[in-house]
Amino acid sequence: MYMHWENVGDSFDFAKKSFDAALEAGLFKK
Repeated sequence: MYMHWENVGDSFDFAKKSFDAALEAGLFKK
């Protein structure tokens, strides 16, 4: 999917935060 260059940084940061949150949630659910 094409994204405007000015949005790439924010999208990557959002994806990273979402991934980190999911990772932490998975760890704490154990």
